Amino acid sequence: MEVFETVRPRPGCVGGRVDPLWEASRPEWLSDELVTGLTVIDWSDTPHVLQDISQEWLVGANIAIPVDLLESVGGFAPGLDRAGKKLLSGGDVFLQKQIASSGYSCYYHPEIAVSHLVPELRLRKPWFIRRYYWQGVSDAAMQIVQERPSKFERLRIAASKAASLLRSPDDLVSLILPTNDPHRFTRKCFALIAVGHVFGLLGAARR
Repeated sequence: MEVFETVRPRPGCVGGRVDPLWEASRPEWLSDELVTGLTVIDWSDTPHVLQDISQEWLVGANIAIPVDLLESVGGFAPGLDRAGKKLLSGGDVFLQKQIASSGYSCYYHPEIAVSHLVPELRLRKPWFIRRYYWQGVSDAAMQIVQERPSKFERLRIAASKAASLLRSPDDLVSLILPTNDPHRFTRKCFALIAVGHVFGLLGAARR
């Protein structure tokens, strides 16, 4: 790939835009913030190094990594991607963090673009509710792989996150009440990430 030869210092991985192919009309309640949960990204019209993988990342549907570097960082970590009915989705992000930790950059180029089918089934609220709960479980699984906390430490972190959620009445209300408002539904999904993270620390990813 040309980017590996022209960008200096040479990136560790390169990827780009993922455009949606909607099988059905995009719902009015689906905000731009939640679209990334459909493996759709469009960070910028300008090529750039991704400075913070937690804010901007590449996706497995559109990423290239040299084989020697992939082998040197241990490849994709087991237990961080889809398995049966578990909507785990952290393998590609965790790999990018490993690449960055090895001193390489992750590079985004918008002209490296692919199209990605978004099935009608994934344009329903129950799918997003499940998807973002499992995003929290995925975040917990990544934390466990990276930090290797003891069982006691996992309980402590889970209790702290649960307490933080309980101190936010707006988040609790968003979890309970149905809504068609894009902003409120986004808040519901982000609160579900926190819920999933708690259950992930308690072992949900292994069930």
